Amino acid sequence: QLDSRNALAPGRKVFDALVLSLRDGSGAAPAASLRETLLDTGQDRFVPPPKAIFLVPLAAVLVISLIQALTKSDNDAFFNLASQLKDGGQSIIQAANDAGAPTGAGWYPEPAGYLPLGNPEISPINQASAYSTFANYGMHRPWHIVLEVQNASGQVIYSADTAGSQTMETEVAQDVTAAMTNVVNDGTGHAAGTIGYPAAGKTGTKGQDANGGGRETVAAWFSGFTAQFTTAVMYVNGPDGNQNLGSGWTGSGFPARTWAAYMRQIMQGKERVPFKKATKRHSTQTPTPSPIVTPPPLPPTH
Repeated sequence: QLDSRNALAPGRKVFDALVLSLRDGSGAAPAASLRETLLDTGQDRFVPPPKAIFLVPLAAVLVISLIQALTKSDNDAFFNLASQLKDGGQSIIQAANDAGAPTGAGWYPEPAGYLPLGNPEISPINQASAYSTFANYGMHRPWHIVLEVQNASGQVIYSADTAGSQTMETEVAQDVTAAMTNVVNDGTGHAAGTIGYPAAGKTGTKGQDANGGGRETVAAWFSGFTAQFTTAVMYVNGPDGNQNLGSGWTGSGFPARTWAAYMRQIMQGKERVPFKKATKRHSTQTPTPSPIVTPPPLPPTH
């Protein structure tokens, strides 16, 4: 858990919010973390995205906004969005790196659509560090354990970088944060919305094919933040962290509840600081469905 300076505070896989910050056109995956970065990729990295993601199962057409897709953790929407990027998955990876998430195992740029679905690996500390960049409106501060070191004479011989640098556009980070508050208030992270303070975050659930057939859950996450602290919770099983957790495991369950229980304790007595509301950028707007044109009937056959 990191404080507002990105110091590892005493005490004690998610790419979704990284995809949500597309600039001037639309909107961030382990389990869900490159999704927020997808929302936050930057103006020059994307083709102007559509107002909505169109999913076509059989004859039905579903129109969903990026805000709704993040709130409800809609994998199909982010798969489609990532697949439409001008520079492919490299755009998502660059946005994640800008936020403070270093490239790791499984960060394959192609096929881009799989990046927001849980393949890339990230440690909880780096996940929290990247989310702190959203909380700080685009200002990234490298995480640290030691703030300062003095010698016997009292001279400071080491100081952690608490100034940071602006690695993401302020409005982009603001919109990603606003979208992630919806996850806590109305979406899959609702269990984290019980701490009594404004909060934002994202759930993540990583599934894979089981050896004996069917599917199994191997990771469940909740990463989120208030204005003062960012905390990432990850549940995995086995010595390699890649064993089945069992039935019923999702990021919205134990991870979100663990996050809430911990944050209630460390937030006691802290100021209740609200986040800024979403801007009027295109990615924050609810799309208007295009009219569906019914084709004329075919002429009768003889």
